[in-house]
Amino acid sequence: MTGGFVVCVGWKLAGNPWGLGETVPGALVCGILLVAVSLATCKKHPCRMA
Repeated sequence: MTGGFVVCVGWKLAGNPWGLGETVPGALVCGILLVAVSLATCKKHPCRMA
């Protein structure tokens, strides 16, 4: 969420390059970071608690 927010603010301050609103790049970065963090923190073997 933080990454998407930072991109939205940066995109707005850059003057919306290519006529693209800040929501689109912010949502893309948020989705990419969501997948990247999920893959980086996933457990290879589930915990077996009985």
